[in-house]
Amino acid sequence: MPKLRNLNLRLKGKIISGYLLIILFLLLLGVISVSQFESLGKKVTYLVIDVAGEVKIANEVVAEILSMRTSVEKFIVLKDKKDRELAEKHGKRLKELIVAARGKTKSSQSLAKLDGIEKMADDYIEIFQKMATRAAIFIENQEELFSQGKELRNSLERDPQALKHLMAGQLLVGRLLLNSNFFLQKEAESQIELAIEEVEGSEEKTQEVEEYLDSFLGLAAIAKKTDEEVFKNLIPLAPRIVEEAKEIAENGRKSMAQTNETVRKSLAFIRNFIIAIIIIALAASLAVGIFLSGIITKPIVYLRDVAQRLAAGDTSFTINVENKDEIGELALSLNEMTKAMKQMMSETGMLTYAAMEGKLYTRGDTSKFGGDYAKIVQGINDTLDTLVGHIDQIPAPFMIIDKDFNIRYMNKAGANMIGMSQEQLIGKKCYEQFKTSDCQTANCGSTSCVPISV
Repeated sequence: MPKLRNLNLRLKGKIISGYLLIILFLLLLGVISVSQFESLGKKVTYLVIDVAGEVKIANEVVAEILSMRTSVEKFIVLKDKKDRELAEKHGKRLKELIVAARGKTKSSQSLAKLDGIEKMADDYIEIFQKMATRAAIFIENQEELFSQGKELRNSLERDPQALKHLMAGQLLVGRLLLNSNFFLQKEAESQIELAIEEVEGSEEKTQEVEEYLDSFLGLAAIAKKTDEEVFKNLIPLAPRIVEEAKEIAENGRKSMAQTNETVRKSLAFIRNFIIAIIIIALAASLAVGIFLSGIITKPIVYLRDVAQRLAAGDTSFTINVENKDEIGELALSLNEMTKAMKQMMSETGMLTYAAMEGKLYTRGDTSKFGGDYAKIVQGINDTLDTLVGHIDQIPAPFMIIDKDFNIRYMNKAGANMIGMSQEQLIGKKCYEQFKTSDCQTANCGSTSCVPISV
């Protein structure tokens, strides 16, 4: 391979010296632009902090009430405690946003709308909390009703007609409570009353069914009242809050449009000035880039080609390094990588050849390697261990022999039959160990197999 040399100047020095000129141009640009940006900054501050802040927080109020509404509606349907906690968290955050909006809102019109939003948000949160409390009681009573129903079914096992009507009624009760389908209430009552008629001869059973019916009617009343309050008082509030917040945001956008026109005119001058400086800076950057490419990119391209050869599996080279900079250090690292790959290929080749010979006890030395190279060798070792383990599980003798009937490997079943360890049998003649009447005859099973011809 060619030598890597004439690059002894450190890369840091090359880059710093090349970019000093660009820094000077940028410094000039900064000094001249500061005065213009100070004037522009005041206008932008009003636009970003006052006007945009008002729009931003109004949008956050919209997003938060929509998130809370989603959690509330999920809780209404699923009665999940997590949805309730999430809705309460959104409610707390909503109130915090309204307080923050007061500090950022300047117009009296927007402040008046914020008062309305705060009142509606307080009502929304209060109604939800009452509904959630009622829902918790509803869930508890529902569980008691289901438990009562189960006990009642067991009590009516010997009254099949009563049990039939009761189960039909309970099915309707479950559908009513799950889907808030109150049109099923009369049908459910009718089925349970039929069950009462079937057990009229037993005062105790009649009382149990009547108690179940009373519990159901009470629970249905709670559910219906909660449902009416949700749809009448709770759900309509969220869209109204959203609408009010959107109006605040829209007023802010109009103010932003007016301020934006003033800022646009100020930017026009600064833009033209910066364009001129940028053109000069680009010309200087191009010159510096051409200069640096000659002393930095050439050796990097050379090492890239070397790395590509290495990636393609070519390890038949060594880079002769004379320079002491970072490029030289990289070249030395590539040499070390090549050396490690050669060692790994040698080790894996040895394992492959040993396995082909039937020497299944041969293992690679992982201590020669580090990192993923050691993992590769260990992986082959583990594969061989697994293979040997599977063969050792075969309950019949299994062996690998060469063409001269020398044992290369014997599984545990074969070793136990002979009465020797697996290691002791390596290299011995198979016919000297088994000593059957077929050994060394045409009837020997080993002669009909294809021995390893290594």
